[in-house]
Amino acid sequence: MIQFRNGVLVPSAGIFDAFTAIRNGIYAKQIPEFPPIRSLGDLAFYDPQRLEFTKRLHSPKYGIAAEGTSPGIDGAVHVIAVTPSGEIRDYSKQRGKETLVP
Repeated sequence: MIQFRNGVLVPSAGIFDAFTAIRNGIYAKQIPEFPPIRSLGDLAFYDPQRLEFTKRLHSPKYGIAAEGTSPGIDGAVHVIAVTPSGEIRDYSKQRGKETLVP
């Protein structure tokens, strides 16, 4: 499976890998609440969740990381993909809420 990890800074790369291991475990066990990833859209939905999870771990209000540390990422999360038909889509962190990029 292709993994969206290029350009991620430490310590986020390790968090990304751990999150991916959790995801792989969920899908390997075929837990019914988690439908398998079967399309680019499904994979694109997963990536914003991983980024938001990483940011949340470092959140001053909710995080568990040491105070004053940073994941090396911040701001709005965008996952852009090109479909086989050539459409450019921006995938939201909400499933099924992707938009076409003009």
